[in-house]
Amino acid sequence: MRIALALALASAVAGCASDPPAAPLRSGTSVEITGAPADGVLLEDGQLQLRAVVRSSDGVEVVGARVDWSSTDGARATVSGDGLVRGIRTGDVAVRANSGGASAQRALSVRVGVPLPGGGPPLTSTLLDGAVRITLAAGAVPAGAVLHLRAATDPPSTGRLVSGTAVELGPTGLQFGAPVTLALAIPSSVAAAERTYLRLHVLTNGDWSLVPGSSVDLVAGRAQGAITRAGTYALLRRADAAALRIDGGNTQFALPGGFVPVAPRVLVRDATDRPVEGVVVRFAVSGGGGAIVGDDTGLSDAAGLASLPGAWRLGPSAGANALTATALSGSAPPVTFTATAEAVTLVITRQLAGAVSGRVATTQPRLEFRTASGVLLPVSDGVTAQLLAGTGALVGTRTVNAINGVATFADLRLDGSGEHRLRFVAGGSGADGASFTVTQELSALQVVVQPAGAVEDRVFATQPVIRLLDDAGLPYLTAKSVTASLASGPGDLRGNVSVTAAMGLATFANLRIDDATGTHTLRFQTTSPTRSVLSAPFTVIPR
Repeated sequence: MRIALALALASAVAGCASDPPAAPLRSGTSVEITGAPADGVLLEDGQLQLRAVVRSSDGVEVVGARVDWSSTDGARATVSGDGLVRGIRTGDVAVRANSGGASAQRALSVRVGVPLPGGGPPLTSTLLDGAVRITLAAGAVPAGAVLHLRAATDPPSTGRLVSGTAVELGPTGLQFGAPVTLALAIPSSVAAAERTYLRLHVLTNGDWSLVPGSSVDLVAGRAQGAITRAGTYALLRRADAAALRIDGGNTQFALPGGFVPVAPRVLVRDATDRPVEGVVVRFAVSGGGGAIVGDDTGLSDAAGLASLPGAWRLGPSAGANALTATALSGSAPPVTFTATAEAVTLVITRQLAGAVSGRVATTQPRLEFRTASGVLLPVSDGVTAQLLAGTGALVGTRTVNAINGVATFADLRLDGSGEHRLRFVAGGSGADGASFTVTQELSALQVVVQPAGAVEDRVFATQPVIRLLDDAGLPYLTAKSVTASLASGPGDLRGNVSVTAAMGLATFANLRIDDATGTHTLRFQTTSPTRSVLSAPFTVIPR
């Protein structure tokens, strides 16, 4: 046994001695690293098998050449002696292969893999130590693609970039097929006053652009937005106001002492001509002696627009007026609005007509604000209708606001009858309308005195009185015949059964019931139009 073991050991030693040694490198040898992905991405906790190809100066591969592998940052990635790389922590690292006097290096980017949802509800993941929160709906990432993330390196510098918030979402160029929401944490170093206006931006062609619909959740301490593609994202502060532009409410007209119809509005822009949100803009009267009624300070919105919250009332005299808008931060020069207070004439362009008591007139009045030269002024002042002549009551919406200088009434009516006139007043201006007639139409009959004291074959002790009413509930003043008839009960109704109403009252004088006793009712009726009413039941007693 000992002899056999000795022979075996000797044979093994002899075999090792016969193996060729590692091939020595000759001058001009090169090393090439293969097996790495084109984008050089390696996921945390992921593995990547690299291979080193050693070649002589004439390009022939040297088989069996010894290769020493190393990592430039073992805290981010390690590499084994056979080229197996393991991702440890996000960041940039290089793996080197050395063979003799030659070497090669392959840059790698260690990134966090973003978990993808299955076919169920959207999946929210918090990554990079809480700095990033991403929500993916099913189908957002194409099948086979790997979504990954890292802190961006060397993002384009700008004074608005919030340091440490830039992240790179890859692969580059990946378009999402379903909703994706990206939320970045707001660093504690950002002042509370600035947080409201932080917005998510995306790097596009080397410049930052706002992610549409980006907003801030101050409670969660994040700014978020819906994104459509992979790329580099970051939080940016609002820009400084570099310019104000008049966006509306300029060169207006109004009555002296009246309000301009359109609120003055400015557009706040930064030095790159982009809108700036959250800039306080103060408006102040700078000419004409007018005033601001209400709040004089506006705040620019996401579109950069800031309007005067209050109302600009022009001075009491005809002439030019001015209003100046000033941004309270940044370097934007003030801008000035102009308006003209112009004395006007209130012109009736349509008279009231078709007036029936208790009904809305079929033709409603319309008025216009015009200058002495006849130019229509696009003001929005109120016009009030008043009763100038006549005994009726003016009912309806008696004050309307002009639209672009035109005031149109819609529901005026007169309760009454006869000739009437209206007066229209706006500020210090007025206009008297033409005379018109209010007619009446019979609407209803009303028994104001019930028949009573009825004895068979004798005139009622109390004769009925009937009131005629129009649509307004007023006495119908036109002469009208009212006829009484027996509505219930036996016998015959005798006497003057038809009387003509006077001043809205039809008074009967000698009605009686012959040849019957008991309970009766009477009907009172008109024709053209037909209107009727029943009396209360009354009793006819024997004579």
